[in-house]
Order: sequence, then C-alpha cells, then structure tokens
Amino acid sequence: MSRFRCKYIPQISLIDARITRQLYKNLKSIAVFNYWFQSLHGRRLSPRSLENSYYYAMLWTLQDQHTDFDAHQNVEIFALMKLAKADLRTRVTNPTAYDRLADKLVAMQLASKIQKNNAISLTDLEGVENNKSGYSFPFYGCVVDFEPSENQFEVLYNFGVVLQYIDDILDVYEDCQSGIATMANTLPIVAFEAFFNAKVELFIAQLKQVGVSQNCMVHSCICFAVGIVQIQRIKNLCSDLVNADYKSMSRIQLICDMTKFENLWAHYAIVVRLTKKSKFG
Repeated sequence: MSRFRCKYIPQISLIDARITRQLYKNLKSIAVFNYWFQSLHGRRLSPRSLENSYYYAMLWTLQDQHTDFDAHQNVEIFALMKLAKADLRTRVTNPTAYDRLADKLVAMQLASKIQKNNAISLTDLEGVENNKSGYSFPFYGCVVDFEPSENQFEVLYNFGVVLQYIDDILDVYEDCQSGIATMANTLPIVAFEAFFNAKVELFIAQLKQVGVSQNCMVHSCICFAVGIVQIQRIKNLCSDLVNADYKSMSRIQLICDMTKFENLWAHYAIVVRLTKKSKFG
C-alpha cells in the first residue's frame, strides 16, 4: 500500500478522527466481504485484489462522508474522492463496468438524501435503501479480479441489500440522532423483524437455486445472524413493541456488543438454526 500512501499524503490533513473511525469500520466490513466472496467462488483473492478492496474501503468512506462537510471542505473531500476513484480505475480488469457501476453508485448516493425527509413513504425508503446498498456489491465485484459466476449481479445485489438492513438495525441509535430515516427506525421492531426475515429467506433461496457451496451458505448465515441478534435485543428492550422511541434510549442500550457472551451465544444459536434450515436437499 506504499503507492497509495504516497499519492494521498498531500490531502491527509482532510482525514479527521471521524473519517478515520468510519474507514476502520469499513475496512472491517471489507474483510467480511472478502471472506464471503471467496466462499462464493471457492478460491482465494489475489494479493492485487485484496489491495484493490482496501482502496475501495477508502473510496466508500469518502463517498459516504463528503456531503457532511462545509462548502470549502466538501470541495476538497470531493476532489480526494475523485482521485481515489480514478486511481482505482487503473487497477481493475474491466474499466467499462467499473465506470458504469461507479456512476450508478453516485446517483444512488444522491438519491439517498431523501432519507432525511421525515415524510418519505415506506415504498420510497425501501427502494432507496435497496439501490444504495445493492449496487455497491456488483461494484465491489468488478474491483476484485474474478470471472463472473452464474447470476452474480443478482446475488451480489441482494447480498448488499440484506447487509444494508443489518447495518440499519446496528446503527439505529446513530441514524435516529442524525435524523436519517431507515426501515429499521421507521417500522415497529416486530414489523422490521418480519421484513428482515423475509429478505433473508429470499436470499437463502436464491443461493440454493444458484447452487453455492455449503461453506458459502454458512458464511452468509453468520453475517445475517448478527442482525437477528440485534433485533432480539431491541425487542427485549422495548416495553412497547409498536411505538418504541429509540431517541429516548441511550447509545449504550442500543449498541450491539458482539464481545459479550450472551450476544455471542445468541449468535451461535441463530447460525445453527439458519444453517440447518438452509441445507440443500
């Protein structure tokens, strides 16, 4: 990553503590994506593809953050984001697909601003969230060097959608404090649970139809179980499952600490249940 560091040194003062925290979070997510993607294809990523995925984490972070700065900083952050995007383009095997999906992601990011509108309908909200997250995974797929597998676009799109709703329920405190509407903080928790479980079941059915390995299926269930753990926690917190007021709850209450034994045990039990349910046959 030395070339990456040298090229971005002039703009490093723009990367403040908030962006650094978000980058670390996204790098952790990228590690999960890499592991899952390898299980989907049944082979390891090349060193170059791994490095490209780290570039993608930086681009992802800048794209999510740049609209939150004042006018002067925003211009600089946007310029840095364009530099990262152009640099990554030189490293991919299919620049045409990269350009098309990158443009689509920018369009979806702009469309997602409607999430700050309290009057947004559930239909519009779901559509915006689906596209914002869904297109990010086909884009990820053209950053790493693999030949496409059967129905890969749909598989990657739908995996991104499910992960978006996991992110929503994990970040319910931050999103409420920031005034960002999501399906997780708009629907009553029991309705969101049904909504999320339906998304998971549809995706598992798609994986079975495509014929992925059981290893890939297990890794998928490990990801999904984190969201289900958080849903269960919130249900236990809420005395009123229909009119829960997340804004009145503390961050400590709503954070899902997966280092705690009770959460780890719940996660294990959910993974076992989902894996048994998803077995081929």
